[in-house]
Amino acid sequence: MTGATIAAEVVLAALANVPEDGGVRRAMLIDNGIRPEALENPGARVQVQKFANLLRDAMIELQDEQLGYGVGVQPPGTWTTMAQYALDAENLGDAIRRLSRFYRFVPWGVETRCEMLDENTNFTMRPANPENKFSPYLYESFLFYYYQFCCWLTDYRIPVLAIGFNFESTSYSEDYVGVFSPQRVDYLEEFSFISFSSRYNSLPIKHTAISIKKMIEHANLVLFNQYLQQARWAEKVEQVIAISAFQNNSITSVALQLCIHPHTLRRRLKNEGRQFAEVRDKLRLKLAMNQLKQTRKSIEDIAIELGYSETSAFSRAFKRWTKLSPQNFRDQSK
Repeated sequence: MTGATIAAEVVLAALANVPEDGGVRRAMLIDNGIRPEALENPGARVQVQKFANLLRDAMIELQDEQLGYGVGVQPPGTWTTMAQYALDAENLGDAIRRLSRFYRFVPWGVETRCEMLDENTNFTMRPANPENKFSPYLYESFLFYYYQFCCWLTDYRIPVLAIGFNFESTSYSEDYVGVFSPQRVDYLEEFSFISFSSRYNSLPIKHTAISIKKMIEHANLVLFNQYLQQARWAEKVEQVIAISAFQNNSITSVALQLCIHPHTLRRRLKNEGRQFAEVRDKLRLKLAMNQLKQTRKSIEDIAIELGYSETSAFSRAFKRWTKLSPQNFRDQSK
């Protein structure tokens, strides 16, 4: 979900269970200002606000907040009930316990658990019946809502230590994972999960019954817009670094181009749960993966373009990010 748009593959996944008979799906897209034919173009993207409205309409059409991906239906109002239940929590940790407990009583075929350790808090999802196989979209969408709801409750972008999935990476994984900006991403795990430092469990709940009433009127739009607003400064940093082609991309030079003091930029990134080096390196990874997939440029040339003085340094960093060497990644992407 880079910037204010979202990959067409995510849109198609969200609508997979909306019937095509009678033109229901097509009409829904057109009503929300999305040309159905445009979604077929490689690299097509959709504005986040249009996608949020589309999700709302699809949930109403299917009468299912899980869009047909669970074992049973989650009728409209399920999320509202959970949100109101979590609002009375003492702090974020208590709210997370309530959320995981609530969804264990919802008959959707998924078991949610919250594990609070001394250092990390892990929220996990797995099929209640091992024989059930669910679409990646079910896990991806629910973890997005879970994370953004935690950030909304506390008015704080919580840094994610790790996120993992019990399936292989998808064509839009890079786009999706960018929402969380995790330090680590794992695939083919035993279960899907998200993990952050347990010190954030003590964050107070910042919202009231009045503000939650406004949020649940259009939760999709509120949570998507929240992500965009929280990521604002990180995105500005990305834009400056990309324009400068990774030349003079220290925090001092970037802050100068943004007309603020480096300490101010560092503080604003911290408020978003980000660090300058992490933002720069995530951008490097995204561009490196695109170059390796879509061009025949040598690994040495790609390393130079991304600001590395040595190819070996780029290769080490890429392997640390993906667990694959640049060449192995390119070979697997063919």
